[in-house]
Amino acid sequence: MPRASIRRWAGHFLALAAVVCAAQGCAARASTPPPKPRAPDPAEEIVAALTQSLQLDAAQQQRTRELMKAMADRNDAIQARWARGARVDPTAIFASRGQFESELYAILTPEQKRVYSQNKTRMMIQSKLGGHP
Repeated sequence: MPRASIRRWAGHFLALAAVVCAAQGCAARASTPPPKPRAPDPAEEIVAALTQSLQLDAAQQQRTRELMKAMADRNDAIQARWARGARVDPTAIFASRGQFESELYAILTPEQKRVYSQNKTRMMIQSKLGGHP
């Protein structure tokens, strides 16, 4: 095969390889797994749900985020004590949630308090009866 034909064949081969690599992703990129999608932040999901159901304003949303973080910090501290083998009051997590709800209730308007109380009561009744909220 003449040298010009070999060069032309090699050039076509490299061009074809480049097209295939671009279309399918190069081996180096294929061996690297794609980044995993970030798991949704449960606190943000709760803030979004409360915002939708109670029509929270921006200041209330921010305060709710702060309250959720404080509750998460309390709960983490409780779980850390338990993991170290320390004695932990079994109602501490419930007390932490109760503190969150009390502080949340304090920032709501009278209408939001009414809606929150109705929704909470409805969810409690449905859970007691085996229904889904």
